[in-house]
Amino acid sequence: VPKTHGPDETAEHVKFAAFTENAVGFKPGTILLQLMVEEQRTSVNLDQCVEAGQDRIYAVNTGFLDFTGDNIRTIMYRGPVPPEAEIRASQWLKDYEANTTNIAIERGVPMNGKGMWTDIRRMRELYREKRNQILQGATSGWVPNPIAAVLYSLQFMEHDALAVQQELAGREPVSLEAL
Repeated sequence: VPKTHGPDETAEHVKFAAFTENAVGFKPGTILLQLMVEEQRTSVNLDQCVEAGQDRIYAVNTGFLDFTGDNIRTIMYRGPVPPEAEIRASQWLKDYEANTTNIAIERGVPMNGKGMWTDIRRMRELYREKRNQILQGATSGWVPNPIAAVLYSLQFMEHDALAVQQELAGREPVSLEAL
């Protein structure tokens, strides 16, 4: 469910899933939803979005490029936007990722994805970045090709993502101001 703007839209997706199940004769609850946390209204209301998603939300996923784009659109009146490297190192990005992970763990959402790696020429960096994402609570992620997928899957042999999430459970919530 990309570009969802808060809990009301999440609830509409739930209604559409139920309508579709009924229309094609699927058992209720068959269609599950992955909530893409790419817009500020979803990020700051993520707990309510997951609640509105009822039992259909099986995954939440962050997206650096989409979320950053929304953030830039929201704050650009304040002045120039920092270069990408500075944004990637910023505290608000860390808070955004932590908030998504915290709520996924707290709400029992089975999958917590982190953004896509798009530069397939930099596999060493992909390997390092995806390892860091697992250590931040990811249980899934996006990669653009089979070689990258194999490299990423190797990380799950080295790190127990669920054990990492258990360590992260109960950490201090991220403040609304930080987001």
